Amino acid sequence: MAPEVVLCETFRDNPYDFKVDIWSLGITLIEFAQIEPPNHEMTPMRVLLKIQKSDPPSLEQPSRWSKAFNDFVAKALVKDPEKRPTS
Repeated sequence: MAPEVVLCETFRDNPYDFKVDIWSLGITLIEFAQIEPPNHEMTPMRVLLKIQKSDPPSLEQPSRWSKAFNDFVAKALVKDPEKRPTS
């Protein structure tokens, strides 16, 4: 699995559930929009560390996209799984 789509709760040995898939969808949407995944310039290990310690990734040029798309991506990438939307 690409490090960009791995989420913090999987680092803490929390069980894998559909909320992780929502995070992965947000990352995939950024990759579709920008042609590259977030943090593509980093090594996989640095990406894993950044995911744990930094704010979630976001679109580099949000003005290119609709408010609805920006909001959807932001909600999909909420780090707290309890606050992340369901499918």
